[in-house]
Amino acid sequence: MENGHDIRTVQGLLDHKRRFHDYDLYPRPEQTGSCHPQPAGQSTADKEAASDSELDEIFRLILVRRCRAHVRIMIHATEGKLHWNYFIALERDLELASRYVEFCDQNLKVYSIEFAHLLFAAASEVDVIAKLLCQRLKPTARRNNINDYRRILLAAFPHLPTEQVTVRRYGLDFRPWSNWTGTTNPVWWRSYNNVKHERDAHFNEATLKNALNALGALLILTNYHYSYALAPTGTHRLMPIDTLNELLPEPALLYFRGDYSSKYTNPK
Repeated sequence: MENGHDIRTVQGLLDHKRRFHDYDLYPRPEQTGSCHPQPAGQSTADKEAASDSELDEIFRLILVRRCRAHVRIMIHATEGKLHWNYFIALERDLELASRYVEFCDQNLKVYSIEFAHLLFAAASEVDVIAKLLCQRLKPTARRNNINDYRRILLAAFPHLPTEQVTVRRYGLDFRPWSNWTGTTNPVWWRSYNNVKHERDAHFNEATLKNALNALGALLILTNYHYSYALAPTGTHRLMPIDTLNELLPEPALLYFRGDYSSKYTNPK
């Protein structure tokens, strides 16, 4: 329906236009006589011209309205939060797994293909985010592996090993980077490499505990990344609460504890 005219109205006008013929203006001899009423002649031509004019106006209105509708439905796009969206997608997979394996202390050593998937995906993304952070913090420094990341990240975030993540729905708390208080890399990171390179010998390390820690480690580093990436021009870094408020949708399972304070962070 356009300006009170639907498709049938327009089609009817077109059909009406096709009913005019040359003999409407110039009748054949056999059509003359008292038994053959004569067409209106010039009046018929006027009707045809009027129909053309009406059709032109209808089609013009349809075109204008469609153009206006096109303008109204244009989508304004801004840069998306790719890494946060990826974390949320992985966390949703983790939440789905909780329907089949209860997240509790007795089940932390349960291992499965799904936990292997989560461990691989989260640890790989940790590698990506860590490299981005190191590039921002020390652009000229070497950043080839986890040991390089460790030196740069601990210099910038000395409290990283004490950062605590909670799965408050199930009453679980853990510190994914706690091994960096010493000289070793996180247990979940070593298990990630073991399962990746020697799955036949180490598949039992694809556990709920390692998957949780990998996701928690990713949550922390992703938050650090966006504290810089979302900072307004002229601002070095957002405060933790401001960063969290910018990262939507909110997590469904994993949350910060400790120094963080926001609408979805537990107090100490």
